[in-house]
Amino acid sequence: MINLEKPEQARVDGRTANQLRPMLCSRGLLERAHGSARWQQDNTLIMAAVYGPKPVSGKKEDPERATLEVLWKTKSGIAGLCSPRCLRFTPS
Repeated sequence: MINLEKPEQARVDGRTANQLRPMLCSRGLLERAHGSARWQQDNTLIMAAVYGPKPVSGKKEDPERATLEVLWKTKSGIAGLCSPRCLRFTPS
């Protein structure tokens, strides 16, 4: 909610109307991943990691194609999102 009477302190959390929430970004946090990063803005935290490439067996190997597998999980048990979910994408 924005307080239009006092634009210098327009938001409930003390930020001005043109001020962003504090942000933090760091990388290289996970030792076993080929790459990792963390992005935090206020109470929202996202962590990402890259593992691979994994070897492909026999007939499935095609140097012109790749498959991206994304696995996401919530930190706490939010209704409907408690179990890990996986998305696979192979460009044509």
